[in-house]
Amino acid sequence: PPRPWMATGRDLFLSDSERMTERLRLPVTSTTEEWTSNDEEDGTFSHFSDGSPVARLAITSEPIRLDDMNADVVMVFPRQLDSDDVASQTVENPYDKAMDIFTTAQGNDLFDVMYGCKEILQAEYHDVVRKEIVRRLADSGFLLDSFPSIDRDEAFLKVALDRNGEVIRLLAEKYEYRMPFRASAYRNFKPAESEQLIQRKKSGKVHKDSPSNGSEGGKIPVDDHGNKVPAYAPYCRANADKHEEFKDIDAQRIALRRVKELMDLAELSEQGIMLFWFVAARYEQMQALDSKIAGVASYITLPRLRDADDIREYFGEQVAFAFLWSAFFTRMLAPLAGICVIIRIIRSFLAPHHGAGDIIRLIYAAVVILWAQWFNRRFRRTSARSQQRWGMKDWDTTSALPLASHDPALDRTRRLHAQRFLVVLVFNGFCLLFIAGIVYSEEMLSPRKKAIVTVGLVKVGSFLWSQIAGYLVGLQNHRTMGEQNDALAWLLCTVKMFCALFPFIYQAFFLRLSLTCADDLETAARQVYCKDGECIWPLGVDATATDFDPTSFLGKGAFSWNVTDSDWSPINFWNRLESEETKQQVCISGCYPTTCLESPNGLDCTTNCWDQLKYNFKWLYVSHVALTVVFLMVPRILTFVAWHMENRKASEATTSRRKYSSFLQWQAKHHRYAEYAYLSWGGSPPEDFLELAISFTLLTCFGMLYPMLSIFAFICHVVEYRLMAQRMIFITCRPVAWGAEGIGVWQQVFDTVSTLAVLINVALALCFLDPLRHLHFLEKVFVFVALEHALMGLKIIALLVIDPIPEDVRAIEIFNVQFCAWVKASARLMVPDKEKQSPAMIDIGLGPLDSDPGSDSGL
Repeated sequence: PPRPWMATGRDLFLSDSERMTERLRLPVTSTTEEWTSNDEEDGTFSHFSDGSPVARLAITSEPIRLDDMNADVVMVFPRQLDSDDVASQTVENPYDKAMDIFTTAQGNDLFDVMYGCKEILQAEYHDVVRKEIVRRLADSGFLLDSFPSIDRDEAFLKVALDRNGEVIRLLAEKYEYRMPFRASAYRNFKPAESEQLIQRKKSGKVHKDSPSNGSEGGKIPVDDHGNKVPAYAPYCRANADKHEEFKDIDAQRIALRRVKELMDLAELSEQGIMLFWFVAARYEQMQALDSKIAGVASYITLPRLRDADDIREYFGEQVAFAFLWSAFFTRMLAPLAGICVIIRIIRSFLAPHHGAGDIIRLIYAAVVILWAQWFNRRFRRTSARSQQRWGMKDWDTTSALPLASHDPALDRTRRLHAQRFLVVLVFNGFCLLFIAGIVYSEEMLSPRKKAIVTVGLVKVGSFLWSQIAGYLVGLQNHRTMGEQNDALAWLLCTVKMFCALFPFIYQAFFLRLSLTCADDLETAARQVYCKDGECIWPLGVDATATDFDPTSFLGKGAFSWNVTDSDWSPINFWNRLESEETKQQVCISGCYPTTCLESPNGLDCTTNCWDQLKYNFKWLYVSHVALTVVFLMVPRILTFVAWHMENRKASEATTSRRKYSSFLQWQAKHHRYAEYAYLSWGGSPPEDFLELAISFTLLTCFGMLYPMLSIFAFICHVVEYRLMAQRMIFITCRPVAWGAEGIGVWQQVFDTVSTLAVLINVALALCFLDPLRHLHFLEKVFVFVALEHALMGLKIIALLVIDPIPEDVRAIEIFNVQFCAWVKASARLMVPDKEKQSPAMIDIGLGPLDSDPGSDSGL
């Protein structure tokens, strides 16, 4: 409940100078006894002396005071300025600075003392502004409370809305906040069935509680999976009895919007008046989520799609959609891993030669391509159901809040166009530098060093671009958080995925153009295989035999060319750049044999490019998974150390009874070290999705290099999903519950990757797999076009067969639209009494008139 000091205007917060101490002291509503055990000194107690329950978290063995009640938004202020000198410094134009925070003066006497002042003491400025913060929040109907940190160097201000009060209803109506209708509101609603519903009902494709049956009994609509799907509409107090009660996530969104309307939180932090703010976590919900999706037993089970509903109730739709995609991806990896096991079993019974493995890889590549299309289409259906169930349709255009960094005056100006053009230049320049680094490493380094340098370049390049991308997105002046996240996602995924894919593309398709030419094949072969007087011939080739002939393994079209054979050969085109003397030579491809096996058709050989691709692919994927796990563990260590250091500091500063910190202070430490923001250890939506996108891309585009890696990916993603859930629940500071219509721009990314996978897999097959790799250039072009069109045709068939919007979603949409129209039409119109006319003077009955129609009295 609100404290008495909120209405009295008592001084808040400490200044650093002794004479300002009492002026700026924050009234502490929690006594020393409230922070200590009143039962046992060893911490084995269940409640503090004020009745507050004890919270026990896995990250720390220390009991902490549970103080998350009546807290939607928490603001943290310094109780001391940096030094006495800072406290005695002056603030120039204090009124203008205050206006940057509050935008309106609202006729407050304490605030008006700064009007006309050229300068004021720093401590006095803090005093006036902090009092104004409390006054405005209190006048807006917020529940306020404050308490000091355990080491008493910070002050916490809890801001909350009463879930059952009138203020939250007024604000919800003002902001047109969309709320779901309760089941009882459907009791008297019976819409006419549409033709689509009638056909679905006749065909039996209708759940027993589907909209068609609901129209008969006035039930809430239910989708084909048995989930209730209420209608959403802007909150109206006249229909308060028809809407669901406000939940924790609703109150936090409304409270935060009102706080941002009253003051600029970013400006408060920039001026040093406030340290930071965060939305309050909920201990009971954390424990419930932990038991459902992050417990130890969950590591041996597949993620459940319905867990996204619980995640959404706590973290909001943006995080929920990310977990929904991750769970769906992990579950879809299970059949792919099963196919790999079957392939491995079949491979063990086949003859151990290269051709048998190539046939299996071709089949696996086709399966992966079709799997990717099926996966994307099925997830669109799952996402459509979740979007409807969570009421997120048109959220980005109707309910998203504008960013404080957005400058409307900059829109549609030449300066903005110039800034966006600069982003394009930096993007292209960075990609060119990365290409130069990869080419240098491939040409100058040994095979083993290439793998290490390639992985290093990918990781270092990705890290550097992460630092640059955030600044570039800021130059684009985006209006909403959704627009900013989408722009950041495009910048990150295009460059980082380019960094991840280009080394493989170079090794697969461009390295072969690095030619070794001589007058005859044997001379060229010795230039390739003989270095420093020692010849290392391919494994499986007997170079000591008297009839040794390099033509036995180099004579096929995939490894060497006579540059005069055909004017259509790409090697001819390449050699036109060389001198006239080289045009009559024999050249060996940059991808030359390294291992050969006997087969019915002679020697089947794998090349250095194939070996290097497999080696790099395994290293990159393993390092990707390992670094993801490390980044999930680092914030746990940082917050653990910071938490115990503060507790030790508080213990050393007092000789009284043992003190215990509070749950909100525990969360404040996580905000400092693990905020859910870009380039933070706590993660962010673009960064979390990017890791999933890279994994998806590597598997679909280059999985044929090492099919068994799908099994490893499946196991890793089961563990990674649980680790990410643990990070979000216990490590990352609870993020603002941003809404989202889906995974946004990432759906386009995955669709693009699935299309790119068709081209890359067909090209890999033509370059490395028998018998396709030995075809003539023109034959390869023809086969490439034929296979690419065939697979694209299968993709189009999949798109036509699998509708991205399920039938039940369309039917429920029609049903709920009719219901909302019925609710609006049946609402009682409140007509003022002064505008109501008495019906006594109106006669339209069948009986005789009381007077002559022509007389004055009858008019």
